Amino acid sequence: MLSLKNKRIINNDFLCIKSEICGLASVYSKQEKSELNEFVKNLIYSYFNNYKQALFAYEIIYELVDRIKLFESTDLENLKLLFKDVDNAIIITDYTHLFILKMKSSLDLLACLIEYLLKRSDFEINEYSLTDIGKLKTNDDNITRIICDFKKNETIKELIENRNRLSHRGYLIQSTINNTSTIELSQKIEHGINISSRYDFNISIFLTDYIDLLSNFEKNITKNINTNDGIVPIANGYFNDYVNKYELP
Repeated sequence: MLSLKNKRIINNDFLCIKSEICGLASVYSKQEKSELNEFVKNLIYSYFNNYKQALFAYEIIYELVDRIKLFESTDLENLKLLFKDVDNAIIITDYTHLFILKMKSSLDLLACLIEYLLKRSDFEINEYSLTDIGKLKTNDDNITRIICDFKKNETIKELIENRNRLSHRGYLIQSTINNTSTIELSQKIEHGINISSRYDFNISIFLTDYIDLLSNFEKNITKNINTNDGIVPIANGYFNDYVNKYELP
């Protein structure tokens, strides 16, 4: 599985998240009336919080699977039994579920911030009418193309579909060890009744692809919106078990 330390997302025991879209939204919102400024700031905080929760969930799964790999036995059947322990199974299933839901929520919040950047003072202060990544639309041809290309990517389609399957289509997550030589986490999202309807989900491959996709997406969006001489401000979040720190430009 992907280690968040290898992606420099975990550094000195802090989970580090940065966002160009959040940075640009923060700078622009300071020029708005106080009510809109506060509304946008809360969207930024919520984006960081949801993304943070998704990554914390992933890290818990990663550490558990890593402990299973280090289990002092060469007997694969014993390792499988350890994995099937009720507590381990519940932890992996619950945190995978949380990971998918929170990752989708963070992406929807990013869509709200993009909509703000496009509408600025015309942005509606109403949490009940907020957009999501599926509904996000714009009159700008370049940004429309960027958004459409992003949503057509298989990784993003997988996230949206799996969130919908788990949220309101009756699907469940099943996790197993499926390799006869090395210990690897294998997961399927399957229907609670019709178990013949199932989809493979590799959380590590998904996250690896998603991080790179999101970075390029943010760069392309801000490049087409930013009017600040090409200099894109960055918003940062630093998190651990005791600290939630936001740095907004």
